[in-house]
Amino acid sequence: MAVVATEADFHGERRSNETHASTTDPDAKLYRKGKGKEAKLSFMGHGLMENRHGLLANAYLTEATGYAERIAALHMIEPFCDRPQAITLGADKAYDTKDFVKDLRSIKVTHHVAQNVNGRRSAIDGRTTRHSGYEVSLRIRKRIEEAFGWIKTVAGQDKTKFRGRDRVGWAFTFAAAAYDLVRLPKLIGGIVMTGAASNCRLIGRWRIVAADIWDRDYLDLVEPAVITITPDGSGEIAFGAMQANLDIGYSGSSVSFTWYGFDEMDEVSGDGHAELLDDGSVEITFAYYNGDEAILKAKPQTFSTAC
Repeated sequence: MAVVATEADFHGERRSNETHASTTDPDAKLYRKGKGKEAKLSFMGHGLMENRHGLLANAYLTEATGYAERIAALHMIEPFCDRPQAITLGADKAYDTKDFVKDLRSIKVTHHVAQNVNGRRSAIDGRTTRHSGYEVSLRIRKRIEEAFGWIKTVAGQDKTKFRGRDRVGWAFTFAAAAYDLVRLPKLIGGIVMTGAASNCRLIGRWRIVAADIWDRDYLDLVEPAVITITPDGSGEIAFGAMQANLDIGYSGSSVSFTWYGFDEMDEVSGDGHAELLDDGSVEITFAYYNGDEAILKAKPQTFSTAC
């Protein structure tokens, strides 16, 4: 009696969860994050953020499927639906489906979902979009990317060390809680921070004019390169194909920051600091986590008077 082992030949065929499975973690599923991206074995982490302070109110991990985002959103928002006052839920255009909107209405949640009108009719109509709160929700919603950027890079969840949905889910939830703990001292110390910011001479908008590893054409590739430093602990920076939000700490003539954003649609993050020089310009040290470090020079564009 002979035993013959054969291998299936998938040459020329698309990989899918029906044809391929992880030998080390059966719970992980092949998932493609977007067009042109390769499919990777993944889980999906979901977060629910409260709008006022940008804290994560809930975190949930699921298998990576096309329906997981909407199912997770309903799972996370439902515990908050018994409040006497109305609540809203902001979400991107992937949540713009008739079934999801219907489910939100059934639990009395106002759906502030971005409209998806790319070759289809949106489930979000004028009854929702005409209210000013709709635009506010869509703008604030993007702050959740700061949390995901921190969880992936600082907390190391971009490539988990664990196997199995339960253990990966525990690590993701723990990282989400750690993110809130990092933010809380800044929220609690808001009055002190405001005082420090009032004495900072870098508050305002600065035009980035030079870098040690990039030329001016690259800096202004998409739009004029700028860094904006505001007195509320936040800011923005944009140059080349990169746009990022800043989380800032202040002193009189310098600031330190961590940043989270996108570079050519890839999620990136890092840290840095900026210092006011004697000639009135600003020198910015801008570092990517596990990557390049650049020295940028900026000049005032519009900024408040020095304190």
